Amino acid sequence: MDKEDQISFHIMLLTAFTVLCLLLDVVIAVSGWGNTAILLVTGSMLLCWLVHFRKLGGDDRRLYFYVAVMLLILGYYAFQGSAITDVPIILCLLIIMLSKKNDKRLIYIVTASYLVYLAENLIFADFLRPGMEQIVFSRLALGIVCLLSACMISTYFIRQYENLERELLNTREKLLLAQKENELFLSNMSHELRTPINAVNGVSELLLAGKFSKGDRDKLRVIRNAGRRLYRQVSDVLDYSEIETGHFSLTYDEYEPVSVVYDVVNMIGETGRGNELAVDIEASLPKTLYGDVERIKKLLFVLVDNALKFTEEGGIYIFVHSRKEEYGINLNIDLWDTGCGIPEDELKKLFKGSYLGDNSAERKKGGLGLGLAIAHGITSAMKGFLSIESKVGEGTHVRVSIPQEVRSESPSLSVDNIEKYKIVCYINREKYARQEVGDFYHTYIEHMRSDFGLDISFAASLREVKELCGTGLVTHLYIAVWEYRMEPEYFDRLADEITVCIFADAGFTLNPGSHVDIVYKPIYAFAVLNHLRNTLPGSEREEYPVQKEISFKRKGYRALVVDDEEMNLVVAKGLLEEIGISTDICSSGMAAIEKCGIADYDIIFMDYMMPGVNGVTAMQKLRNIRNGYYRDKPIVVFTANAVSGAKERFLKEGFDEFISKPIELKNLRKILEKYLTGGRE
Repeated sequence: MDKEDQISFHIMLLTAFTVLCLLLDVVIAVSGWGNTAILLVTGSMLLCWLVHFRKLGGDDRRLYFYVAVMLLILGYYAFQGSAITDVPIILCLLIIMLSKKNDKRLIYIVTASYLVYLAENLIFADFLRPGMEQIVFSRLALGIVCLLSACMISTYFIRQYENLERELLNTREKLLLAQKENELFLSNMSHELRTPINAVNGVSELLLAGKFSKGDRDKLRVIRNAGRRLYRQVSDVLDYSEIETGHFSLTYDEYEPVSVVYDVVNMIGETGRGNELAVDIEASLPKTLYGDVERIKKLLFVLVDNALKFTEEGGIYIFVHSRKEEYGINLNIDLWDTGCGIPEDELKKLFKGSYLGDNSAERKKGGLGLGLAIAHGITSAMKGFLSIESKVGEGTHVRVSIPQEVRSESPSLSVDNIEKYKIVCYINREKYARQEVGDFYHTYIEHMRSDFGLDISFAASLREVKELCGTGLVTHLYIAVWEYRMEPEYFDRLADEITVCIFADAGFTLNPGSHVDIVYKPIYAFAVLNHLRNTLPGSEREEYPVQKEISFKRKGYRALVVDDEEMNLVVAKGLLEEIGISTDICSSGMAAIEKCGIADYDIIFMDYMMPGVNGVTAMQKLRNIRNGYYRDKPIVVFTANAVSGAKERFLKEGFDEFISKPIELKNLRKILEKYLTGGRE
């Protein structure tokens, strides 16, 4: 019995005793037994309540005290002649109430008290004497039988309860043992499966860095992608097992939500499913939060991955925003897709790990069907909620809300010098297979206009674009590939006068000599904002297009890239080795310190937000190892932090340079040209 149940039981018992005392006071007054008896009964009742409210002694001691006082009052009542025949009824009721405590001693004490009352009458009173009416003896016998029956029945149920409790205890011990064995099995499975998978993924990455024919490289990519898919599925099984067994733990640390979104977008971008994906972030979202960053990253990934899997036509729109609360914020993630939708009768299966969308033997969708169950488990563990609205053939809206502490209330996104920008957007909604995709992009741009106060106009046609740009006031024009291909020569000429940028898929190429910029899909907020900052009106423009081939090689140099996200490492390593720089990678600040303790690097690229030892701490430690070997070596921070003033803050911390994600070749080139001069053949 827990504390609240103890208090409730004591109140119930004392309430019954109070009613009994009041009835006794009436009987005493009617029978003329004297005021002293009334004071004795009422005082005993008040004494018990005083002990209860003052919480004198432990719970069990107070209970024994209450019972003792009750039995004394009943003893006084039993001593008043024929009243002794009424006492068994009261004692039976008391036994029934006390049986809830599962204390056989109390039951025996209450039962034995009646024998004391009988002895009291035989010795000190003349009520029980030979020659009494037969009905009195019959009532006494009936009372004794009822009292003994109540005692036997109560003790029987108490024994049954004790046996059940022992069985439950044994069952609990067996379950605990089974859980420990399950944990050991999961731990071994995690190690035994992930080790060879990591080997497959690692070796395939190394092979892809070598020189192979196109056919062989395609086969290696198949191996790599299969390894990644298997790795994700093993992780899903382990996460789902932890959720089901109640061993799903959270690890709290500071993190930047913008970095989380960037990492997930980067991972999703490698799936190659060809869906339109727009990722929008509220500008006022706090810059630094406190929570389990890895679990939130997994939550966002499974939601987007699941939406992409069941969206054959159209796309996905994600909006990450917040709502202030007393404890910090509710981190809200809204995701809309134009997929196949979920039948109403299937919604109840979503969180049970059994929904696959297509359960037929010929089903086209892969996966284990655990995504939404894992998302629900993560959300529940963080004391948040997940809701789903869906219509078959129209799409699905998933909403997640998670309470998070705020460590820095500075906005995640900001733009300086907004008065210098005059932006035109030309995105034709009708060209998309699903008009909702065009609506997604328009909503995203509307948020940019309202959040940052940017002067943004929408053009409905190419003619309107030419009219607006012909005023000489426009500084930026954003278009998509379809719009560019309507009249590429016009946009190429226009790019010599203002900033023209295309939202395009990977692999899209411009006409030779074009100065049009490209922001590659998926489109997400900080990529566009970084482009705006890098093309501030009035600043010096680059004399080469974004996708221009690098015209220099830096051979003989060695670089280290540090990031906790695998895909970020792959991208950075690929860019650096394309330039000709030998590149090592590691996934934590501590690993970077260990590597630099034995190896010489000419330049280090360090992610800022990493679990354990973050980028700032790792950089500071690197400056002091090996007698200051890295004190004068360039250490460059790269991060998805898109807040104005971020560069100045990082330089003040001690970094030599700042490069924002996504890494653009031209920005990487500037840094390498600045710090790595000449070559080392």
